[in-house]
Formats: sequence, C-alpha cells, structure tokens
Amino acid sequence: ALKELHVKVFPSLLILHLNRFKTVDNKKVKNCEPILYSATEEFGGKEYRLLAAIIHEGSMEGGHYWCYARRNEEYFIYNDAKVSKTDKVFN
Repeated sequence: ALKELHVKVFPSLLILHLNRFKTVDNKKVKNCEPILYSATEEFGGKEYRLLAAIIHEGSMEGGHYWCYARRNEEYFIYNDAKVSKTDKVFN
C-alpha cells in the first residue's frame, strides 16, 4: 500500500514525523535504514532550515531518545540532563 500526504499551504515552521517501522513477516520491526537529509530542504517552494533531529537508539522493545539541535548558529547534543556543544551538523 502507498500512503500519501498533500499539503495545500506550507507553514512557516514545518514539523515532520517519520514513521520508522516496517512490516516483515506480518510483524512490525524498526526500520534502521539511514535517512539522508541536509541542513536545508525545500518543500512547496519554501526553504526550511533544520532546527533539530530527535534520535532513537534501541529496538521496538526499548531504547533511548536524544537530539541534535541548533541554537542561533551553534549546534548542541541534548542527552537527558547533559547538554554538549558539537561541531557535527546533524548528519
């Protein structure tokens, strides 16, 4: 089956949620294929700058969330109570 989404008017702030699960042998499993993205993307004729990416490490049964985020022109890793500056720009 193919699922599609059509947006008529793009907002100034765009939030995307990517479903990272697939069905294998009638069972839901985590899709661990990498997603390639850049710091800027264009949708509907508007350019969007990536502000943050939430990362899940683990399996369907459990794991841990953390994120990369940009504040002004600096990048940080937020991992529970620990915040560290990084030179890595998401990818």
